[in-house]
Amino acid sequence: MEEIPKRKQLMLPLLETLEENGGSMKSAQAVEALADRFKIPEETRNEHTHVKAWGKKVYPWTQQIHWTRMDAVEKGHILQGKRGVWELSDKAYDTLENCSAGVVFTIYESPMGKALWATAETGVGMLKENSVDLVFTSPPYPLEGSKKSYGNLTGAYYTEWLLDIARGWKKSLSPDGSILINLMDVWNPGIPTRSLYIEKLLIGLCEDLGLHLADRAFWQCPNKIPSSHWVTQKRVRLNTSHEHLLWLSKSPHPKADNKRVLQPYKNLKAMEAMKKRKTKKGPNGHLSSSKAFHTIHAGKIPHSVIECANASSTDQSFSKACKREGIDIHPARMPLPLANFWIKFLTEMGDHVHDSFLGSGTTALAAEQLGRRWSGIERSRLYLNGAALRMRENNIQVETR
Repeated sequence: MEEIPKRKQLMLPLLETLEENGGSMKSAQAVEALADRFKIPEETRNEHTHVKAWGKKVYPWTQQIHWTRMDAVEKGHILQGKRGVWELSDKAYDTLENCSAGVVFTIYESPMGKALWATAETGVGMLKENSVDLVFTSPPYPLEGSKKSYGNLTGAYYTEWLLDIARGWKKSLSPDGSILINLMDVWNPGIPTRSLYIEKLLIGLCEDLGLHLADRAFWQCPNKIPSSHWVTQKRVRLNTSHEHLLWLSKSPHPKADNKRVLQPYKNLKAMEAMKKRKTKKGPNGHLSSSKAFHTIHAGKIPHSVIECANASSTDQSFSKACKREGIDIHPARMPLPLANFWIKFLTEMGDHVHDSFLGSGTTALAAEQLGRRWSGIERSRLYLNGAALRMRENNIQVETR
């Protein structure tokens, strides 16, 4: 008999099938609809393993669906209802938009990884200890007075929430692994002063969790649009064009190699001319050796300010694909070149990269294309649909659940 999906793989498709059919179906219809959805052949649907003492045949496929329905009833997703009719609960409808705490579903898999539909708090508990080489993620920013569709907390709640998730990251991190968090400065409510949440979070990560601050870097976006009335209307502040990149690690010596991210030299002629200069004292009083520039390497070492255009400029094909398929696109997408840079710098081929706020799937796509294993967590089913589409648009085979 052909292998049939496991119960944990059937839960979400069962809920989706009921939703697509008005929220209620007869049990026999649901079983057949799921068989069609998974392309279960007729012989597997009708094959039975044994006959019970009272003469009833046992069909593994049908039995698996009924067990899945029992699990859904236990979790409150399907109502008890009348016999033979399966009906979605209000909780199930809420869950089908944004996943509830404690619920974990695999939405899609690729050759190198899988995307889980779960809250970050729940999903991070699924990671194995010492299994992740890089956590690369961009959590929702704590924007006061601006509730986002992808969810965001504010104030002290935000710091404590992210520290709780980071405890799971640290546990899953390999001894020489790293955590790279992308954060943005935000204004204090009602006044043109900056929140200190990044500084408070950083102190908590290092002093409370025992992580090491390997370095701080910045993402410079040259086409950043002003987003505050303090800049555009009151005209009392400048347009902030950078975001923070906090690099933390489990040990003081995390895996990293800047030779993997060398950048092209801008002026090789000037470097050739530097070879001819003699030893002399510079403005700072230090002697400069005449041999200091005799070796021209494969490229220059990048600065800690990484310049990269925003995602709206770099993934227009993805935006068009989402519009074509009628899929809601994530409003705060990370540019692919930024993810490529840090994954190259901090990991090697075959390493495991994790993102607890997968969003539009930038981390997953970058890891896949660079030959790294990956895992991702996202609470919105709508954004996961877009992330799966992004993989397909880049000719990566994706198996959806």
